Amino acid sequence: MLLFLFSIYMLMYQYLFKTLINLIIIKEIIGEYYGKSKVNY
Repeated sequence: MLLFLFSIYMLMYQYLFKTLINLIIIKEIIGEYYGKSKVNY
């Protein structure tokens, strides 16, 4: 039972961590895109 809960916790942690990394990457890409568009206009 404890191992089952631990595995669920680990899966949720991995998912949240991946989501956080994806958000940071998306933020960087959007920031870069807006930075370029500001320079162009």
